[in-house]
Amino acid sequence: MAAAIARQRLLTASFETYRVKAKAEGGRMKDEDESGWNPNAPLNPKNGFIYRTVPHITLKSIAQNKGLDPIFARHEPILAACLAALNTALAGVTDPLRQQLTGKLIKKLRDEGARTVTDADQRRWLLPGTDPQLIPIQKGGPTATQARDLRAAIPTAWMREDGPRLQRSSDAHREPGALPQAGIKTAPLALKTPPAVSSEQARPLSAKGATPYQPGATPQETSTQGMSAESATQPQWAEWEVPFDTDPDWPAPLREALTAYRTAWRAKMDEVNAGISANAEQEELVDQPEVVRGVVRVSGPFTVESIRPPENSPEPETPIGGAPEELETFDVEAKAIASGNAGSHIDRMLDLLRHDGITFLGNKHVKVDPLQRIESSFLHAEGEFVSADDGKTHRVAVVIGPELGSVPGFLVEQAMRHCYKRGYDDLVVAGFSFDAMAQEAIQDNNDDQHTDLRIHMAQIRPDVTMGDLLKKTQVSAQIFTVFGQPRTRLAAAGGGEWQVHMEGVDIYDPVKNSIEATNAGKVAAWFVDTDYDGKVFCICQAFFPDKSAWEKLARALKGSIEEGAFDKLSGTISLPFKPGERQTVAVKVIDPRGNEVMRVHRLGAVGYGGGE
Repeated sequence: MAAAIARQRLLTASFETYRVKAKAEGGRMKDEDESGWNPNAPLNPKNGFIYRTVPHITLKSIAQNKGLDPIFARHEPILAACLAALNTALAGVTDPLRQQLTGKLIKKLRDEGARTVTDADQRRWLLPGTDPQLIPIQKGGPTATQARDLRAAIPTAWMREDGPRLQRSSDAHREPGALPQAGIKTAPLALKTPPAVSSEQARPLSAKGATPYQPGATPQETSTQGMSAESATQPQWAEWEVPFDTDPDWPAPLREALTAYRTAWRAKMDEVNAGISANAEQEELVDQPEVVRGVVRVSGPFTVESIRPPENSPEPETPIGGAPEELETFDVEAKAIASGNAGSHIDRMLDLLRHDGITFLGNKHVKVDPLQRIESSFLHAEGEFVSADDGKTHRVAVVIGPELGSVPGFLVEQAMRHCYKRGYDDLVVAGFSFDAMAQEAIQDNNDDQHTDLRIHMAQIRPDVTMGDLLKKTQVSAQIFTVFGQPRTRLAAAGGGEWQVHMEGVDIYDPVKNSIEATNAGKVAAWFVDTDYDGKVFCICQAFFPDKSAWEKLARALKGSIEEGAFDKLSGTISLPFKPGERQTVAVKVIDPRGNEVMRVHRLGAVGYGGGE
């Protein structure tokens, strides 16, 4: 079943096409021209793919970037003018509004917890000039520590008569002689004077109440230009304290001034980020090759192969003469070796068969009783079961396949000969899988109307190799399940071509002693080999009755494939084909349980049979 699902995914999958590097004259590598990409003659990817690149930004690249200084010099007067307009609008905030905004902050802290209060909340609701007494220590919050931190977050910068001076609320409300509180970031006391710029470089944004930037002035001085004497003594924001967003309760002039400031600040940061990215070295992302748009790749011809592991033999032969020396060993090792040989595997499978019986279509269970081990080279056990249809007792022989690998055709043929000699009515061949020759031999026997022997292929559940875990199963674990033969036929399509019609899977019902047919709708997938050699099944055509399997590929190839092409690949009739030189066609069907069953057709005998 896993191999069938893998086939379906590969056949119905679509893949992107990536740009590759081309080798120019002189052995140099160059990028492939996407506009001239030819899907019928793609370049060899051995030269490497063209990957998406991103700037590799380091502190060194930022420190050595000389293009950042002109950006700062050009935007600083603009931001200073916007900050002056913002502080002018701040004068319109009343004390009742400050109390209302502080109440919002305390309510969020009490309702949602202190962890939900962000720096953006503090900047939005703790405006300059807010009275620290509005943040009292209360039961349920804020606590003493929380109240101290919130009070320290109130910006209180203003201008004094003796010149520019910056003071934080943490300094203003500290006891005389006390040191700054730990964990509180205090603003610098001295502001760096920016380099002087010409009047042509200074292009401040127009803002109500703001005056143009004066060269040689500090940002704090610029923020007070155009203010009245009363406004200059009011608390105001510094550059690093400006809120990120507005509050609906703010006055309209204050909201507009903050929006203008953040717009100018974002324009500056976008230009700074672009300058940093342009100056940084480019790094290739090797997990993100560039995709060629409009070109889709699909799976080509492929095969599914496996390596058969070696089998354990109960009596290994050796070309070296002489008896082997006996080695000292522990009893545990001796038991492990004995349980690993073929004889132990057969005994274990027969014990499971006695306990669980055989499961046929429709969860019908048949107990083989008694089931006894027999001495034979190719038959391992015999027993009886009673048919509910005619009440007759059927003698059945059982063959257990190898522990590792598929049931070979040689084992099936030899078991059939022994069954004919001993007069058995049914033969059950149990194994983990069956090779093509074994399935063909079973099909030829069951299609022969002159034989009284009915052969059943019983698949053994793979998890029986897990040992004692199966002891926990209930009445029936369906360890041995019988699967039937595909119901297919060949029909001439004209012009020397043929078509295969798949109509379902035939399952033998031992209770009714009849063949029960399942419809094609329960088939997961089916494949056709138009020139079967009797050994290796090569998939020439693949069909998945589940139409949803092809929908993704149909969308990817829309416009490249004629409409209705994928409907043929999800039907029960194959595409017309010309027979090969062997004049043999094989059909492999995945039955409702996920088992692979196969039928062989020879062109000399068209129909449901397989013989010539």
